[in-house]
Parts: sequence; C-alpha cells; structure tokens
Amino acid sequence: MGSWLQIWKRKVRMKLIIIVVLSVILVALLLYIIVLHTQIRQILEAVKKLNDKNYHKLFVKGNSSLSKVALQINEIEQRHQEELRRINKIEQANKELLTSLSHDVRTPLTSLMGYLEALEEGVFSKEEERKYINIARRKSYDLKKLVDTLFDWFKINSNEMQLKYEKLDICEQMRQIIIAWLPIFDKNKILCNVQVPEEEYFLIIDQSAFNRVINNVLQNCVDHSKAKQIDIRVERRNSNIKIEIKDNGIGMARKQLEHVFERLYKGDYARSKTNSGLGLCIAKQLTKMMGADINVESELGKGTVFYVVLPF
Repeated sequence: MGSWLQIWKRKVRMKLIIIVVLSVILVALLLYIIVLHTQIRQILEAVKKLNDKNYHKLFVKGNSSLSKVALQINEIEQRHQEELRRINKIEQANKELLTSLSHDVRTPLTSLMGYLEALEEGVFSKEEERKYINIARRKSYDLKKLVDTLFDWFKINSNEMQLKYEKLDICEQMRQIIIAWLPIFDKNKILCNVQVPEEEYFLIIDQSAFNRVINNVLQNCVDHSKAKQIDIRVERRNSNIKIEIKDNGIGMARKQLEHVFERLYKGDYARSKTNSGLGLCIAKQLTKMMGADINVESELGKGTVFYVVLPF
C-alpha cells in the first residue's frame, strides 16, 4: 500500500512538473507570438509609411528574420529619404534656374523691343538709328547665345546629347579656336600669348564639345577676369594633353573658387549681365562626358588658371 502511494505521488509530481513546464512554454510561446505580432504590425505600418515624412526607424532587437527584415526596411527608407532630398534639391535648383534665366531672357528682350519700337516710331536721327540698330543686333546676339547655352545645358542634363568622336589634331584645333578669338581679344585690349607645339597631337574627341569647353573658358576670362593678358599653352605630359589658359586678371577668392563650376553661382566671377552663369558648368559636364577633366587655380588679385586635361 505504502509503495503504491509513493508511486502515485511520484506520478502526480511528474504530471505537475510537466504541467508547469508546458505552462511556462505556453506562456513563453504566447509572449513570443505577441512580440512577433507587434513586430509584424510595426513593419506593416512602416511599409505603409515609407512615403511619409514622419516615418520613424524600426527598432527590433535580436537576430531573428524579422530583425533582418526591419533592418532592410530601414535601409530602404534611408535610401528613399536620401533620394527624396536629392530630388527636392534638384527641383529647387531648377526653380532657381528658371527664375534666373527668365530674368536673363527678359532683360535683353525688353531692351530689344524698346529699341525696335523707337525705330518704328522714327524718333531717332539717321545717325542714331544706325547706332541703335547696332545695339539691337548685339542684344539679339546676346539673346541667341543665352538660348543656345540653355539648350545645350538641358540636352546634357536630360542625357540627350550624343557625342560624335573623331580623330583630331588637338594643336591644330586650338590654333583655329584662338584665331577666331583674336578680334575679340583685340577689341577688349587683351594681349594673347600662345604656346602651341608645331607637332601633331591626335586625340579621339568630339570636336563640337571640345570647342565648346575652350570657348566657354575663354568667354569667361573675357567677361569676368578684367585681364589685360591671356596666356594659352598646350603641352603633352606623359599620357595626357594639358591645355592651360591663364589670365592676369582680378582672380577669385577661395569661396568663389569652390563654386565656380556650379550653375548660376552668384559670385562676381560667375555671372555678368550678358552671361547665364552656365558656361563653366557646361564645360565641366562636357569634359566629364569626354573622359577628360577641367580644373581651376586662382588667387585674388593675381589672376586665374584653367587646366583642361585630355587623355592622350
């Protein structure tokens, strides 16, 4: 009898232990399910709020699959927010671009219309008519140059500009560009010193893009540097052709130098009444498209040097 009672107590104790263990497991499982449900709900809410500016990062402890999912969602959201910031920055820049260029277009256009209306009304003498016709022509050229620049900029930034590569003697190309600029240098009383080798340096480049880069740099020097002398040099350095365009003008402060290739930078060296502020930005983009590079060095009061480096 005593032995049977002990066996019975032992069985009851064992059942109690099993019940307690199962209860603990059940409670733990229930807690796990609750936590899991909470995490899933948080993740689902986060997914719904991916486009919401008030999104908050998920914090899921442990190394479970859900933790990894939460981490990936956080990374996706971070990239998403970075992209939104980038797009907003571009949109803001485009608004500033359109506002600024609208003013740049309106100014010469208003002047041009004013001169033409005055000419039509016959309020000028013959001598004054010739004078104002020349002014109107210059204004129309400024307007065309601005429109051409804007057209090129939009083509580049919309990836619509296709470069046409061909084999060209860079030295001969530079000579042709400089010859075209000599009357402009003479008109602005700028002395031009040229060092271009007689030998041929053949490169595979886009002629139009290359000409635009050099012309934009020279235009910038003429418009903004107040230089009395421009030195142009072409030389071969190892596997590169280096084109140096140096002026003895007013130079640039460090703050201007950091932004000189940015579009519509408002520094004195970056824009003028007849300049869109896109010239150097376009030059930078075109050199990059050709696999080349453009850099600038300057010191306030000591002039500026632009370097265009082309792979040989």
